[in-house]
Amino acid sequence: MYNGINIHFPIVWDDGMKWLLRVRQSHNGRPNQDIQKYVIQSEIGVLRLLKRQGLLVPDAWPAGDGNNESANSDIHYFFYEFIPGSTLVLPKRGEDALWSPGERIRRIIHQYAKFQVQISENPIAATQIGCPTFASGGQIAVGPLANHQCLNSLDPPNLPGPFSNNQERYLAQIDLALGHIAAGHLCQNAPLDGYLYHLLLRELVQQCSLLAEQPSEVYIEHADDKGDQFMGNDKNDFTGVIDWECPAEEILVEAYEALERKDLADCVRNGKIYQRLSHIGNFNDTGPRHRGILDAFKKYKPPGLEPPLRPAKELRVYLINRYEEGDTYLPGLMQREGWDQAKEKAVIDEAEAAWHRKYQEERALFLAEMTKGDAKAKDDSESARERRRAAWQAAKTKQKANAKHFAN
Repeated sequence: MYNGINIHFPIVWDDGMKWLLRVRQSHNGRPNQDIQKYVIQSEIGVLRLLKRQGLLVPDAWPAGDGNNESANSDIHYFFYEFIPGSTLVLPKRGEDALWSPGERIRRIIHQYAKFQVQISENPIAATQIGCPTFASGGQIAVGPLANHQCLNSLDPPNLPGPFSNNQERYLAQIDLALGHIAAGHLCQNAPLDGYLYHLLLRELVQQCSLLAEQPSEVYIEHADDKGDQFMGNDKNDFTGVIDWECPAEEILVEAYEALERKDLADCVRNGKIYQRLSHIGNFNDTGPRHRGILDAFKKYKPPGLEPPLRPAKELRVYLINRYEEGDTYLPGLMQREGWDQAKEKAVIDEAEAAWHRKYQEERALFLAEMTKGDAKAKDDSESARERRRAAWQAAKTKQKANAKHFAN
């Protein structure tokens, strides 16, 4: 059984107990041994902790002794409790879908809200942000942050964190992404625009007071929370939530409020910021992504930050002018990409001039049509007045003739 990151081999014991052997796949190479060992130990510990708290997650066991002997080989794995059911399908479009929810989707969302409430009722005794780690005695702590987006250092210690707040966390990840883009490891299809986009992210995060708040409690969060981790039966009841590597909308708001958890409902309302920041390290130039991030940070936007609404060349020039001075990598990246500011500005100026010429031509045509219409309306108005005058004269003449006839 395959998924995007792991392969699962079913195991059936003599007593009928079912387990899965969960093995990490190798996509274009593997992280180093320390990272793989850390991720597996964290996932096993998180599953055991949540299981003890009564949540619907599979139990987990290391391979061999408690130090996970699989970490000493090229193949990394552990044992996993078999969860009955299948992945709950959550279509975005169509009848009873996420964008047009009916009874089934509402039921699933309500169960998800109850699951999140259970997690919130079991905070971790820590105030830092990172991945849960576990000592030999079972005590939980917060360690460095593992992730799926290549936001690690190439030199030891590879994993960043732990962090005192979300602002510190996201700035560290953005700086890692900027370094990887400049080195040619990320955003290879559009390195300059990808780099500028992450500079914009950095400024927004630096100015966001919400992200700078110090947490008084921290909770376990699913690192790949996009819906396909929900297991269910044919009645659409949750049977479990899987895939806990790197743990760290309106109907959901209603569900939280129905469960008397306004604090969680507020988290959803502010969730656009975290949703956008979950894509640090990724960029494509097929759409105006900066509009989405500016909308998410609307309440916290720095004064004077007014990028053009139109993407591509205009935005590129604006961001380069804003960030070029003082940035370590941007001048070298511009040179490597052969970016010519004068040439690009000339192209933009010509495009603006062409747009204004077209506007003036269309305006002149419109005014000519309006003038022509006004003249016709004036002619029509004068003709109407002449017809009314003639009719009045005819009526008056007829009235005089009738009066003379009756007088005789």
